[in-house]
Amino acid sequence: MSEAHRMFVAVPVPAWVREALEEAVAPLRAQHPRLRWVAPESWHLTLLFLGDVAPATVPRVAGALAGSVAQVQAPRIRLEGSAGRFGRRVLWARLEPDAELDALAAAVREALAPLGFVDDKAFSAHLTLARAPRDGAIPDAAERDFAGPTSSWRVEQLNLMRSVRGPSGATYDTVATWPLS
Repeated sequence: MSEAHRMFVAVPVPAWVREALEEAVAPLRAQHPRLRWVAPESWHLTLLFLGDVAPATVPRVAGALAGSVAQVQAPRIRLEGSAGRFGRRVLWARLEPDAELDALAAAVREALAPLGFVDDKAFSAHLTLARAPRDGAIPDAAERDFAGPTSSWRVEQLNLMRSVRGPSGATYDTVATWPLS
């Protein structure tokens, strides 16, 4: 029996946006070295976290996603230039609200709900930047001092991702990709 994989559906962040965001994050990394900073190559916008998915289910997930993205217009994403926190443990870059992005997230959720992938939480567009250590919290200054870019880009693809846990944190592998029009 094959082992299940932690998976999620995401929008990748273009390299030029990652570079601009990394430039804004660099001073905070230096000021707050205890935080577990997400590597720039791992930045993404999660549309739906699937949790553990059996390998035999992955083709059904991919098929459902292929059908859902064919009907959705490619949204634009825009960073607000500020940060926020989820509780005291997660620091994230704010994204401007966008009806087309919300529609893409809703289409993904609707496509995967019949397969048992349901998320009762409202979609919250953000890019996770850092997590607090197990015994700590995100300092107020990290949120307050973030002066990020206000970059805007058109979403060109949707990815089905697999999270692989390692000694220095999770890395992400792209399992499947669908272009958006």
